[in-house]
Amino acid sequence: MSKLNEFAAGSASATRAAKAGFVVLRPEQAARFLEAQSGVEDVDISDFQTLTEGAGASNGISLLTAKYTLNGEPVERGIVIRYMPGVKLIKQKDYGSEFFTMSALANAGLPVPQVLWLDAEGQYLGAPGYAMERVVGRSPDAAMFSSGLFAEVQPEARRSMMLQSAEFQGRLRREAIAEDMVPHLAHRGHGETAVRRELGWWLSEVEMARPPGERHRVALEQLLDWM
Repeated sequence: MSKLNEFAAGSASATRAAKAGFVVLRPEQAARFLEAQSGVEDVDISDFQTLTEGAGASNGISLLTAKYTLNGEPVERGIVIRYMPGVKLIKQKDYGSEFFTMSALANAGLPVPQVLWLDAEGQYLGAPGYAMERVVGRSPDAAMFSSGLFAEVQPEARRSMMLQSAEFQGRLRREAIAEDMVPHLAHRGHGETAVRRELGWWLSEVEMARPPGERHRVALEQLLDWM
């Protein structure tokens, strides 16, 4: 086994192990969350499942179909609920910030799933989380280059998919989303510039995960000082 495949297999195994210890969301919690929303009544949940494989080791992810009435009109839609799965793998993760960031991207015309409702404190879901529309498709595996979608397709198709991802990043840059559209991100990390704040935020994650003097932490601290 090559070093790359060995690393990929280890990554996939770590993801499965992390998900095995996740708190599992129940259908009645999802129904209670929907019923708490303004104008929503007569909620019926079906096709409920919680993912145990694939990418997303830092989130609990449940998929469902919901039928309900919204202001008296019948609605049926696929929904994804992302929620804190118990112990946070990313210690500073904030589902409210994620919800409002996706909303800002949608308002800027970028192709993201529509966010629906936020349960920032976990009052209804039992853990912080939010609901968004479900986009039918297949996501890459955690070890994306050795198994799953990217590994199975022909090189030209893989290249096309990777270019689509790069194009999204380019559009994100061109939109130049201003601070007034994402005010919640102004308080993420510390520093004089947005780049410095973001790097500082991630360094805080490292400091919470690694002891002082640990070689990976030292390398990142030195890199940040150099920058």
